[in-house]
Amino acid sequence: MLNISTEKRMENAIGQGLSYSQNVSKNSSLGVAFFYKYNHANYFQVMTTDYDPNVTEYAKINSKSKCISVRTNYQYSILNREQVKISIGPELSYNYLWGVDNNQYCYTGDSTFSAAKSHPNKGFNKFGFGILTKFEINNIIIKQLSLCINIRPEFLISSFYYGTATPYSGIIGNAEFAIGLQYKIK
Repeated sequence: MLNISTEKRMENAIGQGLSYSQNVSKNSSLGVAFFYKYNHANYFQVMTTDYDPNVTEYAKINSKSKCISVRTNYQYSILNREQVKISIGPELSYNYLWGVDNNQYCYTGDSTFSAAKSHPNKGFNKFGFGILTKFEINNIIIKQLSLCINIRPEFLISSFYYGTATPYSGIIGNAEFAIGLQYKIK
């Protein structure tokens, strides 16, 4: 799985997951999934300070972030042939993000960055809503095995209260691309 994100800590994250879906009719199914994503990102951030708008703070950030995601979805088949199936539907998720940032700071007029300071991100809850599009190529090697390609744009929304500090953006946009194998039990 590859994750593209508006949140720099999770931009280009990779991961793995496990999902299960159950047909509820000929053209629809309900599913649940569990995913784990991780990333090691280096980026640069420029901020103005609260105490003096004429002072600019520069930060070099080395972030090691992780995310556990539990998801549920409903899929409706828009194409259901013997060899190919395409389905689309809404997906809801609960996401728990955590990690560690090692930051170096420099202020207006300084020419060197400070020593790295560790800032643990102890854990933040975010609820997500997205659209899952699934492409299946059936009968790979054996009849029960399918190749699946998932494309999943999603928005994650913070569940923190007003005034609570968080290193993660209030709303995060993600686009996830996954490829895997699906085994049909029956």
